[in-house]
Amino acid sequence: MDSQSQHLIDHNYIQNFKEEINVSNHIVDHDYALPVIMSVSDNDDKDVPDDVIVEKPKNYRILPGIQRNTKIYVDNLGYKYYKKKLLVNTITLICERQRSPSRPICYGTASISIDISDNHISIRNPHNHEPPVIDLNVPLLRNALTERGLDPTITTMSVRSIYNNEIIWHQEAAKNYTYTQTKARVKRMRRLRKLKC
Repeated sequence: MDSQSQHLIDHNYIQNFKEEINVSNHIVDHDYALPVIMSVSDNDDKDVPDDVIVEKPKNYRILPGIQRNTKIYVDNLGYKYYKKKLLVNTITLICERQRSPSRPICYGTASISIDISDNHISIRNPHNHEPPVIDLNVPLLRNALTERGLDPTITTMSVRSIYNNEIIWHQEAAKNYTYTQTKARVKRMRRLRKLKC
């Protein structure tokens, strides 16, 4: 008998598995007594098991998007959203994974007030994944580098000089956004600007 089979027998998983199949047609992997942290909407509290710690986002911040003149919304838990539609008093947001075909889709949605002084966020549909680990300083550095790289008053300044000047103000982000990335981005943006003229 291999060690995995012995492990299942020692912890009585096989018996538990048979009971679970008969009762509810689902499999219980492990029965750890550790709490699970998940994000749910206000209406879902009644459906959450007692051992789950519910953490709801309370506020958000707006950061520059990857595309110039776009915005991303990041809640205090680290989930990223894009604006879907503008209603009378609210803006509907969708999880970033709805626009990312390379990752499993998430139908998470939220809403915010059109009043930018009210940074409260309400989850309408919960996410089906953990929040990504992101450096919130990188969008600020990327945006600053793009604007400086496209500034017509400093076109004689090299991209290296622009990068060196900006990382003084964004030291944390410089760890995750390199000169090579900056050079490629500024070159692409300058080329696009010439095509529009």
